[in-house]
Amino acid sequence: MGRTRRAAYDYAVACSNGKTPAVRFEDITWVIFPGTTLLLRDEHNRPIAAEGYWNVRDSTIWIVRALANHHWANAHEVMHAILGVDGHPSEPFRRCRLMADQQRP
Repeated sequence: MGRTRRAAYDYAVACSNGKTPAVRFEDITWVIFPGTTLLLRDEHNRPIAAEGYWNVRDSTIWIVRALANHHWANAHEVMHAILGVDGHPSEPFRRCRLMADQQRP
C-alpha cells in the first residue's frame, strides 16, 4: 500500500504543473478508516459524508478502506495537500482526472 500512496503523491505533483508542493510525502500521515463513510462537518457545522479527507492542520489524509488501494482516491487527497486547498478547483483536479464523477460510470 505504501507504494500506492507514493505513486499517488508523485502523480499529483507531476500533474499539478510542477508547482512546489505545500507538503512533502514524508510529512503526510495516512489513516485508513474502517467504515464506508467519513462523517465530517463543514465550516458552517453542517454534516458532510466523504470517502476521503485531508486535514490541513496536521497533514493527515483519511481514506475509507474501500478506496485505500485506488490510485485516483489517494492522488485526489494528495492534490488537496500539495496545493493546500480544501475545495476542488477545476485546475488541476479535473484535468488530472481526480474527481469521483470521472472514476465511476
